[in-house]
Amino acid sequence: MLDIKYRYGIWKGYDWYLLNNGLSAEYIFYAPTLRLALKLTGNLGSSILLNSVLPDQLLARLERQSEHPIFPIIERPKSFYLAIGLTNNCTLACDYCHAEADRDTTINHDLIAKSIDYAFEKAAETPKKTLSVSFAVGGEPTMNWKEFTYTVNRIRELEKEHDGVNKVYLSMTTNCYYGYAKREFVANNFDVLTLSIDGYKEIQNIHRPTRAYKGSYSLVSETCKFFIDSNKVKAGLRGTVSSYSVKNLVDIVEHYFNTFGTGYTIAFEPLIEIGRALYGELLPPTNEEFAINFLAAKNRGKELGLRVITSAANVDRLVGRYCGAMAMPSFTVCTNGKVTACHRDQDGTDYVYGMVDTDTGVVTVDEQKINENVIQTEMPDYCNHCFAKWHCAGDCPDIRRIGYSRCDINRFLVFNQLNELLTKGGEAGSNRDIAKQDTFNLTRP
Repeated sequence: MLDIKYRYGIWKGYDWYLLNNGLSAEYIFYAPTLRLALKLTGNLGSSILLNSVLPDQLLARLERQSEHPIFPIIERPKSFYLAIGLTNNCTLACDYCHAEADRDTTINHDLIAKSIDYAFEKAAETPKKTLSVSFAVGGEPTMNWKEFTYTVNRIRELEKEHDGVNKVYLSMTTNCYYGYAKREFVANNFDVLTLSIDGYKEIQNIHRPTRAYKGSYSLVSETCKFFIDSNKVKAGLRGTVSSYSVKNLVDIVEHYFNTFGTGYTIAFEPLIEIGRALYGELLPPTNEEFAINFLAAKNRGKELGLRVITSAANVDRLVGRYCGAMAMPSFTVCTNGKVTACHRDQDGTDYVYGMVDTDTGVVTVDEQKINENVIQTEMPDYCNHCFAKWHCAGDCPDIRRIGYSRCDINRFLVFNQLNELLTKGGEAGSNRDIAKQDTFNLTRP
């Protein structure tokens, strides 16, 4: 079902592909870095597939598009990115937690202060003089409430006082298992929130129970609704999909619409067997299950006015590296003072490249380690001829590291996005043998 047949070619150094899903007589001709996608008749597509010879009309279209190509590159960061892990503990006991967040480990107060001071100094040196701060490593940030409020208040104070930094953006991924006082503080201080909720009551309570193994849905959904309705903070929902929940994605989207209305994005990600998921009861969905049900949920969301996404390949972006955090790199401070480039690396064991000394305030950075991390973000050799490569760039280096692959998901979604864009386009011209639909433009990275 997910198998997309394709032929790869090069024209003047630019990749082109001929695609077919085996269900239609028509083909899609695609040159991603030239921003060109065309639907071809079956006869023309078969001829190109057989001979790898492009007709003159198609070559003319390529020539015209080559005047404005896209070069997917990683630019030097224009802002400084700080992530702080306040704790390795959590109020929930999610069956699949990659961080296994149940350790009573919290960050040293001085470590927070030194990290914030360093981040403001570095942000002042960036072109935009902007600091982006997230709480996206370790456990639930709000569980360490004392240090959480200190960190947020200190950052907002320095934003007003620091002449060299023009703007600070605060973001957080949160489990939403808390009441009004915490909700109000978060809404008043944050710019962007990712709200972790896996579905309606039955699914949420099985996926994400409390530490006492009670249901979490009631309080979590109340918090989600508070943030979505507050109009103070940009909020999006993020759900992990298991083999138990994968067939219910359309129902979940409809439930969110009925419960929260519109005005937010829904992100679905497949469960990956790492951390607690290695021995938990929940299993990952197959790639085919996830791709097919995600696409149905995405289409249902569009009907309801909701944007449904996944971190898999997306034709709206052309990228040279999947992970900007590792390539920049992100200054992610773990509870133990190690600095890592990956938000999933809560103890700094896999992508560590620096250290914050709480006694002296000295920050040490290993440039060789940074370069090693950046190399890991480069596309593997097996991506060379893949038509999805400029949209996923080899996918997440961390999930590649553990041997997980969603290449077939990426190709399936790219093909279907292209097909949808072309089907809803207009006639490209009088020569229907060359193109039945018009080109579409991709946004620059």
